[in-house]
Amino acid sequence: MSKQQLYRIYSGAEYPSRRSIYDGATSNKRHIQPYYSFSWPSGEPCHLVEMFLQDKARTHSTNPLDGGTVKLYAAQLSHLVRFCYKHKVDFIDLSHSDIEALIAELADEQDVRGYRKRNNNTIKSTIATIVCFLCWIQEKVFTQRPLIGIDTPERKHQIKLVSRKFRSPNGYAVSASTFASALPNTTTTAKQPMPSAIREKIWEKLVDSRAFSNISRKLQGTFSDQDQRDHLRYMHARRELQLILLEATGLRPQELVRIRYSDNVDRLRQSQLAIPTLKRRERKVSYRVIPIDRQVAMKVETFIFIHRNKLIARLKRSGIITPEQNPSDTIYLSSETGMEVKPDAAYQEFRRLCASANLDQRSCQSMFRHRFITNMVKLHLITFVEGNPHKNRHMMTESDYRTILQKIASFTGHKSADSLLHYIDLAWDELDAFSSIYDLKELQDSMRSICFKINEFRAEIHHLRKYPKCKLIEEFERKLFEIYEIASAIPKPHPIPKID
Repeated sequence: MSKQQLYRIYSGAEYPSRRSIYDGATSNKRHIQPYYSFSWPSGEPCHLVEMFLQDKARTHSTNPLDGGTVKLYAAQLSHLVRFCYKHKVDFIDLSHSDIEALIAELADEQDVRGYRKRNNNTIKSTIATIVCFLCWIQEKVFTQRPLIGIDTPERKHQIKLVSRKFRSPNGYAVSASTFASALPNTTTTAKQPMPSAIREKIWEKLVDSRAFSNISRKLQGTFSDQDQRDHLRYMHARRELQLILLEATGLRPQELVRIRYSDNVDRLRQSQLAIPTLKRRERKVSYRVIPIDRQVAMKVETFIFIHRNKLIARLKRSGIITPEQNPSDTIYLSSETGMEVKPDAAYQEFRRLCASANLDQRSCQSMFRHRFITNMVKLHLITFVEGNPHKNRHMMTESDYRTILQKIASFTGHKSADSLLHYIDLAWDELDAFSSIYDLKELQDSMRSICFKINEFRAEIHHLRKYPKCKLIEEFERKLFEIYEIASAIPKPHPIPKID
C-alpha cells in the first residue's frame, strides 16, 4: 500500500462567537481544539473521516505534538481509505468480502526485510476501528442504509457482524459486536528492557556519528567555519543527552522533548529534574520531580548553559531568529529554528542511529524506559529484602509488591502501580544471577558515570578523524576503549546461588 500520509493535525484556532450588529466588534472568543484534516490519496478532502475524527476528539485526547489517541484512529483508517481509493468503492458500498480482502492485504504486506509488517493483533485492532467508523456512518449519516451490523430476520446487512463476549481487564464479561475474522490472536510478550549488547552498539554508533555529521546547505552558507563546528557539537550533544536521559530517568520518549527550561535551571543544581507526565486523560499537563545522579545533572547543565546558549546566539547572529525573539521554553531546541523539537523528529533521529548501527533485534526508545524500571524494581527489592531478612522471592506478598511499586510509580509517572506488575519477574530473574546484591545501586551509578565520561573522550577523538592522527592519539583511543569494555562489563555479575 502507498506510504503517503493522508492526515495532518492542526494546532487549533480562535474565532469570535458573537459580533456586534452596531460596530462590528467581536466578543466571546472560542477556541477550537487541535483537529485533523484527512484526504484521499488523490489529495481531495475526505470529509467523512474528518467528521468522525472530530467526533472522537470530544472524548479522546488530541494534541499537536504527538497527535494523541485520535492519531491512532487516523492512522488505522488510512488503510480503509487507501483500499477504497484503490478499488474505486465508496464507504457506503463496502461489502463483507471487501473487508475480508482488506484483512488479506494487511496480513500479506511485508517490510523491506521480508517480514510481516504487522501482526494479527494489530490487524484486528485496525479492523475494530474500521467497524467503529462504519457504524458511525450508519448511525450519523446514512441512517436508512443497512451497511453494517448483526443480521436479523427483518434486516440484512452488507457487512455482517457477530456478537462475542470478552473478559475486561477488571474481570467483567462484556459483549461486543465484531467482524468475524479467521485471524487468531498473536501471542504477546511482556515489554522487554533494552539489552546491554544493543545499548552498547547504539552508544558506539553515537560516538562515530559526530565524525560524519553534516549540517544543511542553508546553514553552511550562513555560518562561519567556527559556527559550523559549534553547530555539529550541538547536534551531537543533543543526541548524546537524548540517550543519557532515556537511560538515567526512565522518561517516556514524548516527555523527553517537552522538558521545560525554566522549570529546571534551579532544580539541576539540587540534582533534580522536573519531567512532564504524559499519557494521561487530563487536559492540563502535570509534572513530576525526580532525583538524578549528579553526573547526569552536570551533563544537562553543560548542554543548557553551553551548547543551547551558543545555539541561540548563533541563530540570532545569523538572522534566523530575530534578536527580540525568545526560543521555546524547552531544553531541547531545533538546530534549524531554535523552536521546540517535535516527538517525531526525536524518534527519527533515534531510528537513524539504530539503522546505522545495523541492529538485528527490535530497538526503540521506550526500551530504555523498560530497562530503567526493571533496574528500579530490582533495587527496591534489594532494599526491601535487606530490611526484612525473612523475606525472599517465595515469601513476598501482594501487599509487599504494591508497596514497592507505588513508590516507583511516582518516579515513572504511572497512574496505577498495576501497570508495573510484570516488571517484578524480570527484576527477580536478574537478581537471581547476581553474586552480591549489596551496594548495587552505587556500583551501577558509578559505572554509568564512567561510561558517559569515556564516551565524551571517545567522541572528541573520533572528531579528530578529519585531521591527521598520530600514534599517541591512536594508543589513547585504544586504552579508552579497553576501559569502556571493563566498565560496561562490571554491572553484569557472574552467576552464583540464588538469594532465596
